[in-house]
Amino acid sequence: MGAGGVLDDPLHELLMQQLPDRPASVRAIEAEAERTRFPIVGPLVGRLLETTARAVSAKRVLELGSGFGYSAYWFSRALGPGCSLVWTDASEDNERRARELWQTEFAHVEVTFLRGDALGSATPLEGPFDVVFCDVDKHEYPAALELARAKVRVGGAIVFDNVLWSRRVLPGHDDGSAATAGVRGLLSALRDATDLSTTIVPLRDGVSVSIKTR
Repeated sequence: MGAGGVLDDPLHELLMQQLPDRPASVRAIEAEAERTRFPIVGPLVGRLLETTARAVSAKRVLELGSGFGYSAYWFSRALGPGCSLVWTDASEDNERRARELWQTEFAHVEVTFLRGDALGSATPLEGPFDVVFCDVDKHEYPAALELARAKVRVGGAIVFDNVLWSRRVLPGHDDGSAATAGVRGLLSALRDATDLSTTIVPLRDGVSVSIKTR
């Protein structure tokens, strides 16, 4: 796939032209991620995260898998003073980078940093949250969905990244890996859920957005 993931490159470039300006520190993360192939969501998906948070009037956001804090930056654009976000990641270096970005770009948001296994760190947290964003290891996606359902409020949103998984979810494209099985299991669970209304947005590597209906 090209830079646009499931979109062809000209469409990707057209959509990129619709984005708001980003601070130099955020653009630097984008450039570094492209150079080192570090998996950030990218600005198009970031804008979708911001829009989703605005749509549900989010005040509390839980991230399962946070990396450099790039997705947290996009959520912060929808969060006013007094709102909060929980960052989770296993990497000490990622936490350091995320704290630096928080201090320079979205210090108006109260951020709790939980370093360690994302699902394990989030399990004891008291809900409800308005948005739960999931970008953990893909074999954990079905378990992440169950955790997100328990933590999000009715009317809140659950968002998963990489749900098209470079086409490996298609019949005949399954590579037999635990990661692919996890993404396919998530898609089946979202399709069959009676408490979630889900749409899949074909940006980058695919994003599912689910609203908890009951």
